[in-house]
Amino acid sequence: MRKLYLIIISLLLLYGCAGTGTKSYSDVAHSINEGVEKVFIYREESFFANAVLMKVRLNATEIAKLGVGEMVVGDGVVGTNTLEVKIGGLSGLGMKPPTVTFDLVDDQNTYFILTIKRGLVVNKIKIFETLKSSWQRQVKE
Repeated sequence: MRKLYLIIISLLLLYGCAGTGTKSYSDVAHSINEGVEKVFIYREESFFANAVLMKVRLNATEIAKLGVGEMVVGDGVVGTNTLEVKIGGLSGLGMKPPTVTFDLVDDQNTYFILTIKRGLVVNKIKIFETLKSSWQRQVKE
């Protein structure tokens, strides 16, 4: 019976590390060429805070909970858009969720990379807007 409890707890902990994004570039590659007004978001791979999921909200709608090395594509709108990233649970205590406001024009996509920077007292989530080529290079590594 004790082994069963250990297995259940292990599965729950491992499940908590997996996000709702994808790690496969081929899952989002078709959207790069076909999609317009798309927002591409990738969470950088890191050993630090790798068991923590980042809640990604685009225009006040949660589009994913990203684990390490995962990506998601969201639908932006022509005009002003808002991207917010937050960490829940104990890991998010003291962290101010960063928000980026950006403009999309017709027939344009935007690319972001998310990372966690370790601080002395409080860690910070950083959102970097990048070029399509840089985003693709980061994702394919």
